[in-house]
Amino acid sequence: MENKFSFHNHSIFSNDRFLKNETPYVILKAIKSEKVRYLAVTDARNDIFFDFIIKNRHKYENFCKIEPVNNAIVRLIYDNWQSYLLRGMEKHDFNGHLLIIGTNEKIEYKSRYSIKDWIDFAHDNGGLCGAPHPVLRFVGGIGENILIKYADKLDFIESFNAQLVFNKKANRRAKELSERYNIPGIASSDSHNHRNIARAYFYTEEEIKPDMSSIKTLIQQGRFKNKERYISYADLIKTYILGRI
Repeated sequence: MENKFSFHNHSIFSNDRFLKNETPYVILKAIKSEKVRYLAVTDARNDIFFDFIIKNRHKYENFCKIEPVNNAIVRLIYDNWQSYLLRGMEKHDFNGHLLIIGTNEKIEYKSRYSIKDWIDFAHDNGGLCGAPHPVLRFVGGIGENILIKYADKLDFIESFNAQLVFNKKANRRAKELSERYNIPGIASSDSHNHRNIARAYFYTEEEIKPDMSSIKTLIQQGRFKNKERYISYADLIKTYILGRI
């Protein structure tokens, strides 16, 4: 059985107009329907989702029981399914985007932080730091030069991003860099629509303990495979155009 990992997803807390319907309720429902074992909601400059569902767990108890495992992981118990939510945030600024995942401290966005500062913060607090859509600077990627500079510090890069329908060459280049510099390359949905949280993901058939050390070791050792699928043109229109109406 595939244990799916979806590490790059957005909710209403990213504060984009087209995300107005991406509430915790629909995302928690989608986790079950898509059978995602480990998911991180990585909102732009906000680590809100994780603590919000804990504080408001009574709102979801009719279909999902929410139990904190620790400050980095929450267990989601459905009728016939169990999943885990990881604390997360996507760092957005002119230096390039980074995914901060699974820290045991709440992630506070700090504009003064450098790439190195964010990597150190993630590692000092037991989490992971990776580069989303790393090649494309115009969508917030850190760029090849910075990627190479921190190749031995990053825990992963996105070697496949499901949103890059019109920039497939960027995914191919990211995969090349992943292999050349021995950086684990994961597939991700970068979902802005809950229906796509498992459009692209990485997975293993191993049973992984719900702790960040086990997850980090899995990624470091490359004991996973990627599921690479682009979102559809219809999804692009529904999400980024009709979603603004």
